[in-house]
Amino acid sequence: MVSFFVFTASLVAYCLDITTIDPLEYGLLFERFLSVDRISMPDIDVDISDEYRDFVIDYCRFKYGADHVSRIVTFGSAMARAVIRDTARVLAEDSEAGRKESLMLADKIAKMVPQKPNVKLHDVLFYNVKKQDLYVSELHDLYEADPKVKKILDIAFKLEGLKKNCSQHACGVLITPTAVTDYMPQIMLENRVTKKKEPTTQLTMTECEDMGCLKMDFLSLRTLSVIDHTLKMINESGNSITYEDIPLNDTNVYAYISKGLTAGIFQIESPYMRSLMQELYQDVYTNPDFSGEIGFQRLCDANALGRPGPMEEIPNYIHNMLHPEDVQYDVPLMEKTLKPTNGIIVYQEQLMALVRSLAGFSGPQSDTIRKACSKKKEALLNEYGEYFVFGSVKKGIDGCVKRNIPVAVAKQIWQKMVKFGQYAFNKSHSVCYSELTAKTAWLVTYYPAEYYCAILNSFISDASRIKSYIAVCKKLGIEVLPPDIKRSAADFSIDDSDGKKAIRFGLQGIRDVGAKAVSIVHERKLNGTYNDFGSFISRMIRANAINKSVLEALIYAGALDSFPGTRKNKIDGVEQTLNQIKKDKVKIRRSNLTWFDIARKKGLQGFNQQFDYHFTINEDEIPKQTKLAREKEFAGFYISEHPLDEYADIYKNNKIFECSIFA
Repeated sequence: MVSFFVFTASLVAYCLDITTIDPLEYGLLFERFLSVDRISMPDIDVDISDEYRDFVIDYCRFKYGADHVSRIVTFGSAMARAVIRDTARVLAEDSEAGRKESLMLADKIAKMVPQKPNVKLHDVLFYNVKKQDLYVSELHDLYEADPKVKKILDIAFKLEGLKKNCSQHACGVLITPTAVTDYMPQIMLENRVTKKKEPTTQLTMTECEDMGCLKMDFLSLRTLSVIDHTLKMINESGNSITYEDIPLNDTNVYAYISKGLTAGIFQIESPYMRSLMQELYQDVYTNPDFSGEIGFQRLCDANALGRPGPMEEIPNYIHNMLHPEDVQYDVPLMEKTLKPTNGIIVYQEQLMALVRSLAGFSGPQSDTIRKACSKKKEALLNEYGEYFVFGSVKKGIDGCVKRNIPVAVAKQIWQKMVKFGQYAFNKSHSVCYSELTAKTAWLVTYYPAEYYCAILNSFISDASRIKSYIAVCKKLGIEVLPPDIKRSAADFSIDDSDGKKAIRFGLQGIRDVGAKAVSIVHERKLNGTYNDFGSFISRMIRANAINKSVLEALIYAGALDSFPGTRKNKIDGVEQTLNQIKKDKVKIRRSNLTWFDIARKKGLQGFNQQFDYHFTINEDEIPKQTKLAREKEFAGFYISEHPLDEYADIYKNNKIFECSIFA
């Protein structure tokens, strides 16, 4: 399962079934992907399920030849804060006290540097009108007053920006017609995921593109794996739904989103985007003209507008959406392009369409303007601004004046377009993002248990995320059943044994159990359910899947509650049981037999009887607060009850509510 971005603008790709979105239906311009004026190869960004990314790269090596495919190098630079600390460390006096003093001074200086992208020490230390927000007067005063600070910063100035280390680019892959070494040198670098060394270019991504080589971006996306696993769970119950079957124009989905229930939905689960969705779909029940197609169009717009810069236009967008009669266009020709986005320039493609319709620019020329706006190339913008207003015979551009648009109006439109063009979003990206948003929202709307089960599995080693999504399930009325050694799978799973879909906690989600969960479940599938604590232990020693920490984790998380005895009985019996296991292992070694020899002689039942471990069973139990604390520690949530349950009546009478209700 893959998702494409700029490549989606290619009609050829759609006709060949490489992409699934019709570029004509959504007004995606081919020139945004490829044009005759473009020197470098087109951008092809491919989002792949995070489980299959390495498989796709291996496929490329098989398809085109291992020596034709290479990972791309990226260099880490000495940034402002880091270079200050590095310089101070080297300059430190050769004594414990001297090193400590120097590092403390470096820490003081570094913390004065603003934590913003691409900050330069010169801009922080010396006032510059254009970058006055970066200037720190306290640091400047310290630089002038303290010789040690001055020495550190003077050296740091010279080191800042130098290449510090090299590693593989996170997603870039180079594919060449012949061996990569015919074009550039390579180096062996370690893959951070597989820990294996792979051939990697010694030229950066932009240098590879400048040489005319094809650079692909293979990005791993967790959401695609979640969708894949959700569909598998859905289809296990007799359905036959594929990714392509999920519609984008289901009005029920947008009604669901309008309630702010966006947890786990791609791109819109942040508090800001959740609030935006509620504003965007506030008329879903009251507008008789609302349709699924309108819902998807708004979703595309939201994914473009919900970013720094464009978000300033959201109030105007919402107002125009609710009051279309208030929308005004500088010239009537602009209505066709801007009406779908309520009179607001949202996309780069709209900018390109406007210069073509208003001034007669060609497709490639419009893409040149798009790049000039996004890269803020003032000289190029000034040149093309003249062409936009007055035209150019040499370049075959009519200009607005020739098309009966007054000079003043044309200049006003140009300034507005340049301003919007600086942050306008790529519509191909937005449509692809929104396709994933709509499809994940559809799964949440119709199959919430399966979808959140898949999400929990995607974060199975992240206790904090598991906790937050279990809270979401609780809010939505999806029961999360506690771990049970007799029923739980290694991963979270759907349990409908009581006639209602619920999520059963996976054994791998218990702290300290990890991969041992796979062996526990495998043994249960082979030889049947576990009947009691003793038989469970005896079967686990054969599978080599048990130790003290695993046993205690299972007990504290409540996974062994279905066995006779209290948790305290089982915890007290752990040491005794493990000691008995050690003694039995000694007996086995002395008899020159193996566990399997004994099992063959006496059969499974006889084996379990010979190595059946017992412990004292009584009514003693772990103190309530300790028991609940251990549940939270090992499972991530309270299983048997909540510590505040005993105060439920007090809360109710005093109208005290859980905070998550309002989240």
